[in-house]
Amino acid sequence: MQLPVIYYGSNDPHVLARILRAGSLACLYQAGALRQISAGDTEILRMIYPAIRDQNWGTVRGTISGEQIEEHEDSFSIRYDCRYSEGDIDYHSSVRIIGAKDNSLIFSMKGRALSSFQKNRVGLNILHPIRECAGRMCKVITHDGREYGAEFPVDISPLQPMKNIRSLSWTPGGDSHAFLELS
Repeated sequence: MQLPVIYYGSNDPHVLARILRAGSLACLYQAGALRQISAGDTEILRMIYPAIRDQNWGTVRGTISGEQIEEHEDSFSIRYDCRYSEGDIDYHSSVRIIGAKDNSLIFSMKGRALSSFQKNRVGLNILHPIRECAGRMCKVITHDGREYGAEFPVDISPLQPMKNIRSLSWTPGGDSHAFLELS
Protein backbone atom coordinates (compact mmCIF):
# COMPACT_ATOMS: atom_id res chain seq x y z
CA MET A 1 0.00 0.00 0.00
CA GLN A 2 1.30 3.47 -0.87
CA LEU A 3 1.95 6.08 1.83
CA PRO A 4 -0.74 8.59 0.70
CA VAL A 5 -3.38 5.85 1.07
CA ILE A 6 -2.09 4.92 4.53
CA TYR A 7 -2.01 8.53 5.76
CA TYR A 8 -4.95 10.11 3.92
CA GLY A 9 -7.15 7.28 2.62
CA SER A 10 -6.46 7.94 -1.07
CA ASN A 11 -3.71 8.56 -3.59
CA ASP A 12 -5.02 12.07 -4.28
CA PRO A 13 -2.72 14.93 -3.40
CA HIS A 14 -3.24 15.84 0.24
CA VAL A 15 -5.14 19.08 0.82
CA LEU A 16 -4.07 20.91 3.95
CA ALA A 17 -6.66 21.45 6.66
CA ARG A 18 -7.41 24.90 8.00
CA ILE A 19 -8.49 25.53 11.61
CA LEU A 20 -11.62 27.69 11.84
CA ARG A 21 -13.54 28.97 14.88
CA ALA A 22 -17.23 29.61 15.50
CA GLY A 23 -17.46 31.12 18.97
CA SER A 24 -16.01 28.50 21.32
CA LEU A 25 -16.21 25.78 18.64
CA ALA A 26 -13.14 24.81 16.64
CA CYS A 27 -13.10 22.71 13.47
CA LEU A 28 -10.91 21.77 10.56
CA TYR A 29 -11.95 22.73 7.04
CA GLN A 30 -10.49 20.51 4.34
CA ALA A 31 -11.55 19.91 0.74
CA GLY A 32 -15.16 20.99 1.22
CA ALA A 33 -15.71 19.24 4.57
CA LEU A 34 -15.79 20.26 8.21
CA ARG A 35 -13.89 17.83 10.43
CA GLN A 36 -13.36 17.35 14.16
CA ILE A 37 -15.90 19.93 15.31
CA SER A 38 -15.05 20.40 18.98
CA ALA A 39 -15.90 22.40 22.07
CA GLY A 40 -12.67 22.41 24.06
CA ASP A 41 -11.49 18.79 24.36
CA THR A 42 -14.92 17.37 23.50
CA GLU A 43 -15.52 16.38 19.90
CA ILE A 44 -19.13 17.14 18.92
CA LEU A 45 -19.12 15.87 15.32
CA ARG A 46 -16.44 13.96 13.42
CA MET A 47 -17.33 15.31 9.98
CA ILE A 48 -19.97 16.99 7.81
CA TYR A 49 -19.51 16.69 4.05
CA PRO A 50 -21.47 16.53 0.80
CA ALA A 51 -21.47 13.24 -1.07
CA ILE A 52 -22.94 11.62 -4.15
CA ARG A 53 -23.23 7.83 -3.98
CA ASP A 54 -23.96 5.89 -7.16
CA GLN A 55 -26.35 2.94 -7.43
CA ASN A 56 -23.63 0.64 -6.02
CA TRP A 57 -22.82 2.98 -3.08
CA GLY A 58 -19.62 4.11 -4.81
CA THR A 59 -18.55 7.66 -3.96
CA VAL A 60 -18.44 10.01 -6.93
CA ARG A 61 -15.55 12.46 -6.59
CA GLY A 62 -16.38 16.12 -6.80
CA THR A 63 -14.31 18.97 -8.19
CA ILE A 64 -14.50 22.15 -6.13
CA SER A 65 -14.44 25.53 -7.87
CA GLY A 66 -14.96 29.15 -6.86
CA GLU A 67 -14.04 28.49 -3.24
CA GLN A 68 -14.27 31.60 -1.06
CA ILE A 69 -13.28 31.53 2.61
CA GLU A 70 -13.90 34.50 4.88
CA GLU A 71 -12.37 34.06 8.32
CA HIS A 72 -12.67 36.18 11.46
CA GLU A 73 -11.46 35.60 15.02
CA ASP A 74 -14.66 33.82 16.11
CA SER A 75 -16.63 33.26 12.90
CA PHE A 76 -16.25 32.23 9.27
CA SER A 77 -18.10 31.69 6.02
CA ILE A 78 -17.26 29.42 3.12
CA ARG A 79 -18.81 29.20 -0.33
CA TYR A 80 -17.96 26.88 -3.17
CA ASP A 81 -19.42 25.05 -6.14
CA CYS A 82 -18.78 21.37 -6.72
CA ARG A 83 -19.26 19.31 -9.89
CA TYR A 84 -19.67 15.55 -9.62
CA SER A 85 -19.14 13.87 -12.96
CA GLU A 86 -18.53 10.16 -13.45
CA GLY A 87 -20.13 7.71 -15.87
CA ASP A 88 -23.75 8.78 -16.36
CA ILE A 89 -23.67 10.99 -13.23
CA ASP A 90 -23.44 14.73 -13.74
CA TYR A 91 -24.44 16.82 -10.73
CA HIS A 92 -23.67 20.39 -9.67
CA SER A 93 -23.97 21.73 -6.13
CA SER A 94 -23.48 25.05 -4.38
CA VAL A 95 -22.34 24.80 -0.78
CA ARG A 96 -22.44 27.43 1.95
CA ILE A 97 -20.97 26.94 5.42
CA ILE A 98 -21.36 29.54 8.15
CA GLY A 99 -19.72 29.40 11.57
CA ALA A 100 -21.08 32.09 13.90
CA LYS A 101 -19.77 33.52 17.16
CA ASP A 102 -22.86 32.13 18.98
CA ASN A 103 -21.36 28.58 18.63
CA SER A 104 -23.59 27.65 15.70
CA LEU A 105 -22.74 26.09 12.36
CA ILE A 106 -24.92 26.06 9.26
CA PHE A 107 -23.93 23.71 6.44
CA SER A 108 -26.17 23.90 3.38
CA MET A 109 -26.04 22.33 -0.05
CA LYS A 110 -28.26 23.08 -3.03
CA GLY A 111 -27.84 21.00 -6.13
CA ARG A 112 -29.10 20.21 -9.57
CA ALA A 113 -28.87 17.02 -11.59
CA LEU A 114 -27.48 17.78 -15.04
CA SER A 115 -28.22 14.23 -16.21
CA SER A 116 -30.51 11.37 -15.28
CA PHE A 117 -28.76 8.81 -13.10
CA GLN A 118 -29.33 6.14 -10.49
CA LYS A 119 -28.12 6.91 -7.00
CA ASN A 120 -28.26 5.71 -3.42
CA ARG A 121 -27.53 9.05 -1.78
CA VAL A 122 -27.22 12.70 -2.74
CA GLY A 123 -26.69 15.15 0.09
CA LEU A 124 -24.88 15.83 3.32
CA ASN A 125 -23.30 13.13 5.44
CA ILE A 126 -22.85 13.68 9.16
CA LEU A 127 -20.44 11.48 11.11
CA HIS A 128 -20.46 11.32 14.91
CA PRO A 129 -17.33 10.66 17.00
CA ILE A 130 -17.11 7.17 18.50
CA ARG A 131 -15.75 8.04 21.97
CA GLU A 132 -18.27 10.81 22.63
CA CYS A 133 -21.34 9.10 21.15
CA ALA A 134 -21.19 5.28 21.06
CA GLY A 135 -23.66 3.86 23.57
CA ARG A 136 -24.95 7.29 24.67
CA MET A 137 -28.56 8.33 24.62
CA CYS A 138 -29.94 11.07 22.41
CA LYS A 139 -33.31 12.67 21.79
CA VAL A 140 -34.82 12.52 18.31
CA ILE A 141 -37.62 14.75 17.06
CA THR A 142 -39.21 13.51 13.84
CA HIS A 143 -40.51 15.55 10.92
CA ASP A 144 -44.07 15.08 12.18
CA GLY A 145 -43.13 16.33 15.68
CA ARG A 146 -42.92 13.00 17.51
CA GLU A 147 -40.13 12.70 20.07
CA TYR A 148 -38.29 9.55 21.12
CA GLY A 149 -35.11 8.52 22.90
CA ALA A 150 -32.50 6.48 21.05
CA GLU A 151 -29.04 5.16 21.70
CA PHE A 152 -26.08 5.79 19.43
CA PRO A 153 -24.94 2.31 18.32
CA VAL A 154 -21.81 0.80 19.80
CA ASP A 155 -21.15 -1.53 16.86
CA ILE A 156 -21.20 -0.74 13.16
CA SER A 157 -24.39 -2.10 11.63
CA PRO A 158 -26.16 -1.81 8.28
CA LEU A 159 -29.37 -1.03 10.16
CA GLN A 160 -30.39 2.59 10.59
CA PRO A 161 -30.89 3.11 14.36
CA MET A 162 -32.79 6.41 13.98
CA LYS A 163 -35.16 7.42 11.21
CA ASN A 164 -37.20 10.41 10.07
CA ILE A 165 -34.90 12.81 11.97
CA ARG A 166 -35.75 16.51 12.04
CA SER A 167 -33.50 17.19 15.03
CA LEU A 168 -31.17 15.32 17.30
CA SER A 169 -29.83 16.41 20.69
CA TRP A 170 -27.24 14.70 22.89
CA THR A 171 -24.57 15.29 25.52
CA PRO A 172 -21.19 14.28 24.08
CA GLY A 173 -19.42 14.82 27.39
CA GLY A 174 -18.49 17.37 30.00
CA ASP A 175 -20.57 20.54 29.88
CA SER A 176 -21.16 20.25 26.14
CA HIS A 177 -24.66 19.79 24.77
CA ALA A 178 -25.17 19.32 21.06
CA PHE A 179 -28.19 20.05 18.90
CA LEU A 180 -28.43 19.15 15.22
CA GLU A 181 -31.32 20.31 13.07
CA LEU A 182 -31.96 18.94 9.59
CA SER A 183 -34.19 20.63 7.05
